[in-house]
Amino acid sequence: MLIMADIIIVTGGRNAGKTAYLKGLLESGLFSSGFLTVSDDAGKKVLRLLDVETGESRMLMRESGDGPDRIGRYAYDPNVFEWARERLSDVVSGTVVLDEIGRLELSGGGFDPILNTLLRKRILLYVSVRTEFLDEFRARYKIGGCRLVRIDGNKVGQGS
Repeated sequence: MLIMADIIIVTGGRNAGKTAYLKGLLESGLFSSGFLTVSDDAGKKVLRLLDVETGESRMLMRESGDGPDRIGRYAYDPNVFEWARERLSDVVSGTVVLDEIGRLELSGGGFDPILNTLLRKRILLYVSVRTEFLDEFRARYKIGGCRLVRIDGNKVGQGS
């Protein structure tokens, strides 16, 4: 796969502040499209996918949910990922965000098809990835050169 996107990976541990960092960038008007994974509760029992362009959100994952589509402690709705794919299918330029790439994508699900498409476009792509998945993420998607933003609570560091 030929990667054409300019990639910035926002990385850190669980609950380090990756999404909060991306929300700050969203508030500054940086993103033209993409999705943030947000929660209304501190325990993150329900996760919603927020379309940064329209402000629409849909329930993505629920901790107490039942069903065949599960990852870790969550049951998820694959139709929400399809909605996200449709929303991003026409992107040809701009700054795009995908929050968060993790175990589901590394096994070929979730944002994986969307990410594979976006990597082949001439865009600036921000993705958030937990530190524990960073090496596997870079290997799976063949990402060599990129910029890293390391989040550790209140500290933000830059790297490559």
